[in-house]
Amino acid sequence: MKKHLIWILVVALAQGCSTAQKEVVVEDPAAKAERLRREKEAADAAARKRAYGEALAALKARKYGEARDKARLALQAAPGDAALEEALAYALLNLGDYNEADALFTKLRKASPDKLKLTLKHADLMRRRNKGKDVASGTKLLEGLAKKDEFNEDILGNLVVFYRLQDKVKKAEKTIRKLLSRHPDSVSAYMNLSMIYFAKGQSAKGAGKKKMLARAESVTALVFDKLKTAKLKPGKEHAPLYNNLGMIWIERADLARALVNFEKAVELDSSHLTAHLNIGSIALRYRDFARARKHYDKVLKKEPSHLEALEAVGHAQAGKLEAKDAVKTFEKVLKLQPKNARVVMALAVVQERQLSKLEIAVGLYERWMKLKGGSARLGKNHAVVKKVAELKEQIQMLKEFGDG
Repeated sequence: MKKHLIWILVVALAQGCSTAQKEVVVEDPAAKAERLRREKEAADAAARKRAYGEALAALKARKYGEARDKARLALQAAPGDAALEEALAYALLNLGDYNEADALFTKLRKASPDKLKLTLKHADLMRRRNKGKDVASGTKLLEGLAKKDEFNEDILGNLVVFYRLQDKVKKAEKTIRKLLSRHPDSVSAYMNLSMIYFAKGQSAKGAGKKKMLARAESVTALVFDKLKTAKLKPGKEHAPLYNNLGMIWIERADLARALVNFEKAVELDSSHLTAHLNIGSIALRYRDFARARKHYDKVLKKEPSHLEALEAVGHAQAGKLEAKDAVKTFEKVLKLQPKNARVVMALAVVQERQLSKLEIAVGLYERWMKLKGGSARLGKNHAVVKKVAELKEQIQMLKEFGDG
């Protein structure tokens, strides 16, 4: 029996050894290269789609620094992708990187000349930067749009702002009348008309100043009179008018009344960032740091990369002697806007006076001097140039006495 089993095993092993091996198929090199190319193309497309989605999500959340970085990353995989370049342009615009954004908007508008949003944003960039021929160029862009769509509320509203910036009052008023002929309840039209008179009041003196500010206030009051006649209450869309009234009272040096109007603006529209910024600014002026933080935090909740709000929070923290927090906040601003000389100076002061980190302070003061053209341009009698020399002497003395 055992011999029989052994014989069966031997036969089975012999048969197994003689079984033909499975043939190995070698992939054609050209076919393999094509397969790998397609796989990489699909992976890159997926990565682009993911990064583009992340960039758009960051833009929507007003996290402009993150949106900029995500868009740049995606563009490495897809150079020249129009959607990604548009997302990058919007992020750069809101971070104040106007030159790079300008180049992108110019390129994008050339490729899509009929895309209204691109042209409006490009004009907005020119308004914000306001250097050289920017305002004139922005006006030309908007006038071109108005020829194609003469009653568009967005186009006319922006055009009024540009006329106002150039003190072209008659053109601004004519455009406002045109806007109101089709959009009789346009808050932006009344607001711009009010701002025309407000701007004149800012530059005027004496009786002329009072007259222009009164006219600015009366235009705003006209909207509220219309609401009363219709037995309607002011709504969210009227918040900018209360903010305007606040600005008028600031020009009259009545901060209490200004504050009442700014508060009314945020009561009607809790996301009205300009009104929150104005309340925060008044609170900072009176060293009410807690109130300032409350309103600046409202702005940052809505727009985490808002440079003005971030900087103001840094000043509030420094005012409360929260030096380490102030340093972190100012450094966050400088990460987004490295050439902000004002913030470099604020950071230097905190490092010197509150943290006694003299060497770091010297480096920051020198960075500020470089941004201002260097010590040679500032002159040896400039306060910061003298400050740096004094601090360097102090540091050297501390080292010599072993206290540094």
